[in-house]
Order: sequence, then structure tokens, then C-alpha cells
Amino acid sequence: MIRPLVTLLVAVAASPAAAGPCLVDGLAPQIMTPTGSTIDQHGGVVVAAVSSPMHREQRRDVSAEPWEFRKGKARSKTVIKRLAPGLALHSPDDKLASVGDKVALEDAKDHTAIEIVVGYMITDDMPMDEAPRVVSITQATTAPMLRSPSTVATLKAPPPAGTVALLVYDGAMDKPLARGFVLVEDPKATTIVIYSRHRCEAQIPGTVPTGAGDTVRLAWVDGEGHVSIPSERIKITKVR
Repeated sequence: MIRPLVTLLVAVAASPAAAGPCLVDGLAPQIMTPTGSTIDQHGGVVVAAVSSPMHREQRRDVSAEPWEFRKGKARSKTVIKRLAPGLALHSPDDKLASVGDKVALEDAKDHTAIEIVVGYMITDDMPMDEAPRVVSITQATTAPMLRSPSTVATLKAPPPAGTVALLVYDGAMDKPLARGFVLVEDPKATTIVIYSRHRCEAQIPGTVPTGAGDTVRLAWVDGEGHVSIPSERIKITKVR
């Protein structure tokens, strides 16, 4: 009778649930725009705040840091537009560069993070003109150990070419920022986890948890910062 009890105690002590607090990640900026991209007047360089074990001391939203664009010796602070907590567009000032100019985005003095070309879109037609075609959004009732239940969007078609992120808005869309976002890593995906929390991952300040009972709309973001029209409102349901 003693040996099974000892074995059980060892197993429980070694399990992740019984382990002490994990080292929580910090946040690091990640540029989602391909280098050499042409950025028009409606877009910008897409910068996301991502969970990083190498930046544990950094807990603020690092997507909207006061970086600079440089052309030759001239510099100017980026014009920042926040799309969601942890997701922002950095655009060059109109006075710094003209159409056709190549400029460098510096994330530190004299350190080029990415080079882009300044462009101009003649019409108001967006490259991302199709809303996500949502079949359903569901939240599981159970979750893997250390992770909250996943909220998953099922789509009729994969993301448009060039998509880098998916925005999650409140259903009424009466707020300027999306409640959250998720990076699109699989260009052929028709199911995308739009919210799930691991207790060891960094949480972006301002992100609103998204789960069963919420009503949301979704929108695509491409690598040059264009945002699609939003999907229809859809209520998130719970599944077993």
C-alpha cells in the first residue's frame, strides 16, 4: 500500500499543475511588414507586440514605440496609428519623404529595422476589400493544462494573400481600437484561434478577453497596414 501512494505523490509533484509559478514572458516588438514594401497614404509598417522569453522585463505595449524614419541625414518621428492593443502602424511624415523615396525605419539610433518605399494610392479602393467570411466562432468548455479555453473562428475561405493579422472588434464597433488581434501564421488556415491565454505568456495591456456570449466582428490586416471591411456581427457560442 505504501509504494503506490509514494508513486502517486511523486507524479502529482512533477505535474505542471503542481509546479510553482512559471517565468512569465515579456513583450517584444515584431515587424510584420516585408522589407522593401511600398507604403501608401492609407498604410504603414505593421508592428506587433509578441510574447518573448528574452524580454521578461518588458511588460508595456511595445508596438507603438517612438521610433524614427530616416532618409539620408533627415529624420522624423513615426506617425503612429494603433489598430488594437499590441498592434500599430508606423508611417513616415509627409515632410520627410515624397512618393518613390526609400526610407529606413529605425528602432534604435542608427539601427535600421526595415526599409520601405513611399507610395501613393490614386483611388480610395483598399487592397483588402473583402471581409472575413465567418462560419462560426466557438469557445471550448475545456482547455489544455496551463491554458484557458480557446476561442476559434471557422472561416469559409483562408485569409487573402498578404494577410498578417486578424483584428477582433466589439460587435457594435463603437470603439476606435479592436479589442484584440491574432497574427496569421498559416496563409491557408480556415480555423484561427482568436483568443487563448497561457499563464506563462505575456498579456498585452488593454486586450479584452474574447469568449462565449460575446458578439464580435473580424477584419483582416495586410503587410502594408490596410484593414479590410469588417465581417458581420457574430455571437460566440460554447461547445463541449
